[in-house]
Amino acid sequence: MTPTTLLLAALFSAPANLVDAKVTPVDATPAKAMRQIEDGWLAFEFPMNRSRNGPCCWRGHWNRTEESGCSLSGNNGGYTVSDGKRVAGSSVGQAYLRIHDGEPRDMRVLNATCPVGADNEQVFWLAEVSAKSSHDFLVELLDGERGDVAEGAVHALGLHAHERATDTLFELARDRRSDVGEQAIFWLGESRGLDGYEKLDQLLDELPRSDRRRGINFALSQNETPEAAELLYRISQEDEDREQRGDALFWLAESDHPKALEALERAVTHERSEDVSERALHALSELESDAAATVLKETARTHQNSEVRAQALFWLAEGYPDQALGVIRQVLGSDSSGEVKERAVFALSQLPDAVATDALLSIIRGDYPNKVRKQALFWLAESDDPAALEALERLLASDR
Repeated sequence: MTPTTLLLAALFSAPANLVDAKVTPVDATPAKAMRQIEDGWLAFEFPMNRSRNGPCCWRGHWNRTEESGCSLSGNNGGYTVSDGKRVAGSSVGQAYLRIHDGEPRDMRVLNATCPVGADNEQVFWLAEVSAKSSHDFLVELLDGERGDVAEGAVHALGLHAHERATDTLFELARDRRSDVGEQAIFWLGESRGLDGYEKLDQLLDELPRSDRRRGINFALSQNETPEAAELLYRISQEDEDREQRGDALFWLAESDHPKALEALERAVTHERSEDVSERALHALSELESDAAATVLKETARTHQNSEVRAQALFWLAEGYPDQALGVIRQVLGSDSSGEVKERAVFALSQLPDAVATDALLSIIRGDYPNKVRKQALFWLAESDDPAALEALERLLASDR
């Protein structure tokens, strides 16, 4: 060993959150160290752009953490990038790069307070890595890399405090040849604040219609700035791509946007595309509000488009089953469209078992067109409700 290496080893202490590891301190840049390692984990810390409680691994139920911590070699259960209170907050991140046969194979990005078990594996720890050096190394890893290494590098860049990190993500997002463009868009929204919003706004103008462009909607819904929320609303109302509009409506509802109900009602009433209208109806079914249920009920009763009326019945039954029965019966008695009536029967079949069985039986025995009664008989036969089978047996016995 050189005198420098001996001094480094004497002064070095492994990170407090890393246990069961064969730790070797390394005095080199990340790029140089990677070329020197044949097998093991290359690890270093980097500054994050704000204090976070994640990322980390956890075990337990989604709403109750029983254990927090990650294993470098084993099954980690759940994994979160969010700021849930699973571990203490920190503005320092850690990157663990798995190297096998001299090639990078995997990358894990964690909070410096997240417990990490190495299972007695070799960890080469870079004690002093500048923000610029770690940023540049992550960019270097993206050159030709795919899969877990590339995704891990983009993840770390998303959290990174270096002044170039946002621009790096932007360049990845706009590069149509990049395999990690959609992940870069996500991190611009989730982690880069106002700067990220501005880049997403620019990408909206630059990218062609595509899944990548539609990913901007979700990224905006994860951005905490009011500007991002307003842009998502404008997309839902004005974008020329109907798929982009429909997707934006969904994420408006999911993000509890204050204008969500207004936007969804307008889409149902005025949208020319049936696909977008259905996305809006679906989103209304998930808002869990009486106001949203009222929009669905009114749409089912009065919308000029029979397809939209039928879809409204289905999503009313899915989202508000306790308010759907009366509306479906009203439509069965008054709607002029035979197709809507048949779809109304299907909506009835989606209600809770006992309610659905009684309603379908009332149609079979009632004064309805034969097609409607046949639909009711079909969906009664498809039911898992034991009472439905008994009702069918009684019906068959009465016809003998």
